[in-house]
Amino acid sequence: MGRLIVLRDMTQERAVEQMRDDMTHTMVHDLRNPLSSILMSVEFLVGGAMGALTFQQLDALTITRRNTRRMMELVNAILDVSRLESGRMPIESDALDVVQVIEEVLQAQTTLASEKGIRLESSVSPTLPLAWADRDLMHRVLQNLVGNGIKFTPDGGVVSVTANLDEQAPRPILLLSVSDTGSGIPPEIQGRLFQKFVTGGQEGRGSGLGLAFCKLAVEAHGGRIWVDSIPNHGTTFTFTVPVAHREPP
Repeated sequence: MGRLIVLRDMTQERAVEQMRDDMTHTMVHDLRNPLSSILMSVEFLVGGAMGALTFQQLDALTITRRNTRRMMELVNAILDVSRLESGRMPIESDALDVVQVIEEVLQAQTTLASEKGIRLESSVSPTLPLAWADRDLMHRVLQNLVGNGIKFTPDGGVVSVTANLDEQAPRPILLLSVSDTGSGIPPEIQGRLFQKFVTGGQEGRGSGLGLAFCKLAVEAHGGRIWVDSIPNHGTTFTFTVPVAHREPP
């Protein structure tokens, strides 16, 4: 009887992976400039800066503007995910009022929810302690989750946000949840849902980068995110955020 020890040199594989990541970051970053220029030019034309437009011209430019914006959002999403993966995304944590951020996110999504007759709800204690987090990143995480909830919830449904203090954790943390009354996520996809370019399988699905961004942003704060979903019974995404102390956690 003995032991077999296998050693594998991962240096080359890591070098290739790093080179691939650097190439992706560079290519995506370089795409932003021409896209920004195209979008700016289209905005000028739609705004009448070059004279009056016919109905057909305005309709064509409006479609062009909408699709260019979608391309820009996709490029920015890929770039942000790449920056988070490589540790290049600056995290500027500070004492954060979660209640205020939730209110801002829900208010920003009111118009979209109203178009589908979806009710937005929140259940947050006004005495909730401050979180220790990057305001912009937390705002975007909640915006992604609430936006997904609205997108995949049938007309007349409900999307709700809750925030609670978990005092049972080794160190006090906040639990933030976004729930919807949609069709749920297939069980076979749930385990891969936070991977890049994996979607929930529903009609109208997005690029598959939103949840990957959420996971990386939450983990950059030392937290975690998970999903609870039963087909035809809605979905709940929950993530943790550290509580602010006098000294950074």
